[in-house]
Amino acid sequence: MMNLLQYIIIKLIRFLKECCTNLLHLFSTFTNTSQSNEMEMTHRLLTFESTSKQTSKRVRVNRQIAQGGFSYVYEATDADTDRTYALKRINCGTDSELVQLCRKEAKVHSTFSHPSLLKLLGFQMETSSQALQQQQHDEGMVHVCYMLFPYLAGGSLRDEITRRNLLPSCDDTRQL
Repeated sequence: MMNLLQYIIIKLIRFLKECCTNLLHLFSTFTNTSQSNEMEMTHRLLTFESTSKQTSKRVRVNRQIAQGGFSYVYEATDADTDRTYALKRINCGTDSELVQLCRKEAKVHSTFSHPSLLKLLGFQMETSSQALQQQQHDEGMVHVCYMLFPYLAGGSLRDEITRRNLLPSCDDTRQL
């Protein structure tokens, strides 16, 4: 029998999967991002304001460690403490609906607290007219979403989920 926490985690996974599917569908129109744009990310310094607005976290982007259908994940280092983080970058292009989906994803990450879920440490939406020129869009501003998470060494999230056997079996999800 499934307890309430397992039920919530399954619902969260389904919701995030749906968000990812929607983002992937919307992002498919913006897949012309050049390799040089990704190379320009390396060594870039980004600042994330804390929720209290009294401190900020400055991270330097090191190297790309993963790539999905709509996002890139980079290893980033705190400029002051040398602590390592994972930085997720989502290219939203000029699509305001995709921007809103990114904000919803950030809200979901910051709402839940569980040992099996990564804590969102920072969120930033960047708007760039320079990126607009590089991607050759004619209308609107180009938006790029950044999410800062703790860095987990030892493989991808998929590897960790498989290792811990965190996904419910098909029989468990049918009972819901």
